[in-house]
Amino acid sequence: MHFFYKLTKDNGCTLEEAWEHAAAYDEESRLYRLYTHEAVYKIGDGGKVRTV
Repeated sequence: MHFFYKLTKDNGCTLEEAWEHAAAYDEESRLYRLYTHEAVYKIGDGGKVRTV
């Protein structure tokens, strides 16, 4: 829900920014991955975004 809210309500929010916001919501949300043509993103230890 956080992901789609950021995409639709936050003008200028990129796909990666919306995903980062949603994935950082809580511990379970950190399991979400974002798959793009360029990379696969995940929240690593310490809350940092990293590519897989």
